[in-house]
Amino acid sequence: MKTLYKLQTYAAAAVMLAALAAPAAFAQSSSTVSGGDTTPEATGAKAHQSGERHNFHRHNMIQAMTRKLGLTDAQVAQAKQIRDSHRETLAGLRNQMRAKREEIRESEKTGTFNEALVNQKLTEIAGIQTKLMGEEFQMRQQFLALLTPEQKTKLDQMRAEFKAKHAERRAPRA
Repeated sequence: MKTLYKLQTYAAAAVMLAALAAPAAFAQSSSTVSGGDTTPEATGAKAHQSGERHNFHRHNMIQAMTRKLGLTDAQVAQAKQIRDSHRETLAGLRNQMRAKREEIRESEKTGTFNEALVNQKLTEIAGIQTKLMGEEFQMRQQFLALLTPEQKTKLDQMRAEFKAKHAERRAPRA
């Protein structure tokens, strides 16, 4: 299961890089996905406070980055178009991975550990994850192509600051 956790971590990192590369592209993703209402009652889902906070903070971060990079309206529109062109493929791959993980969870309910089945499903997940990361990479490259050299420089500075802050938070406290 550590392999699955690592894959999920890499996927989260790839998504974060995509958000850093083109902040405007995701500016309305949380409202577009659920029709604007992300309350548990509206989505029919169980209340996940941390998930709602994540969407709120992601939206604010993206708006701040859009402002800091100084994206034009045309760049924002192109970024949305890129996001929309990849949305179905990315969603399909994520759904496939979710289904494979569910198959692993279902196999655990039998009470016996079927190592061969779990290894098979993890191998399948790894293949899907590879496709997902490739698609996200293509999308990031398209987003980066929208930026001017000055915006790319600013983005690199923002990434360096983010990494420094992240490393500082993760550093052991003496």
